Amino acid sequence: MADEPTTPSLAPWQIHNRFVDIICSDACPILDLIPSYDRFRFDLNQSENTVVMYMGEYGDSEIIAYPDGSVTKRVIRDSNIRKAGTTIKVIKPMGGQFRAVAPFSWSDSLRQGIITPMSAPTHALVLVYMHIWVLKTEEKNVDLPLPGYQGLYDALVLIRNAIETENMLPIRQRRIPAEVLSAHQLGKIDKDKSTKGDVEMEGA
Repeated sequence: MADEPTTPSLAPWQIHNRFVDIICSDACPILDLIPSYDRFRFDLNQSENTVVMYMGEYGDSEIIAYPDGSVTKRVIRDSNIRKAGTTIKVIKPMGGQFRAVAPFSWSDSLRQGIITPMSAPTHALVLVYMHIWVLKTEEKNVDLPLPGYQGLYDALVLIRNAIETENMLPIRQRRIPAEVLSAHQLGKIDKDKSTKGDVEMEGA
């Protein structure tokens, strides 16, 4: 992840192996482009020994993801309709008012997967961020499910596809940061040069 050096040796072997699997896949370069865990807000639910992650805002509410794959919106501003603190389960995709955090905002599929239950790719990426936060903050006895390999791989591919699509749009219509798009383009150029060099060496 961008600005995020991984330290697999500190991780339980299950999550360590999951990272190794992804690093060995063709989706690995996307890990260097997505935001670091410290760009997100997390809370520790000590009574349940688990973590929650804040996914953005929708109208008068903040959106919260849970390790079990559920999503709620919690009202943060009093209105004539609802009081601050009211919690409502999110059971269908939220509309244009939903301001999701990156990288979930980069892909419509990931963004629409922020519902109860979360889509497999969205849930897997949420769990990865939660696991990294737990490792970095050295929280003990936190109960987190292991992210599924296929879900995590699919999440990274969705992000890669979104970046490649974004590069074809007019600048004014882009929502992914320019530095991410540039880094992805440079990575593709370097990969192409490396592949071309390997082919030339084989033909020599």
